[in-house]
Amino acid sequence: MGNLTDHFSAGSSSNVLEIVSYNCDGRTVTLNGKTYTAGTASLQVMGTSEVTANGTSISYTPPEGTKAVIYETDVTFKYIDTNSIMHFHLEIDGTEVTRSRRTTRGYNLMTVMPFRSVIEVGAATEDLATGKVGAWNANKTLDLKVREYSSSYETEVSDLTWWAGGGSATPAYMNLKITAIK
Repeated sequence: MGNLTDHFSAGSSSNVLEIVSYNCDGRTVTLNGKTYTAGTASLQVMGTSEVTANGTSISYTPPEGTKAVIYETDVTFKYIDTNSIMHFHLEIDGTEVTRSRRTTRGYNLMTVMPFRSVIEVGAATEDLATGKVGAWNANKTLDLKVREYSSSYETEVSDLTWWAGGGSATPAYMNLKITAIK
């Protein structure tokens, strides 16, 4: 009958080239000779104009051989108005990645929303709006942009007001994770 490797190639090591992961609390992380300084998550009342969610911005250059970069964070948000609506999306160097758009709505809603977007690296034709990057050999800024739907559906980011029976605003520190895949 033989071995499986006689018929199928043996799996090599992981396809992961690099993972940069940290809490958004202002810390400094050094990985493979590169230093990343985390932004600091803090309470943020949304408006109808897009802003970067505090702590979610990173200037990043993937290692050579990267075919995809995965941007992941978690957004804690809470209602201000009884019914809240929040929009969020990824931006690459100030360009909205339209395929990363997300909306959440809830009545008296307070939750953690995971966010994930995959960026293709080495695309024949660069198109940041669709998450395709051509040559990526210098830092690009990745940001999570947030806004509320209207002033009638107000939302707050990074707020744990009701933590452990309390009633005062307490910041929720997001996590940010960047994974480079070969």
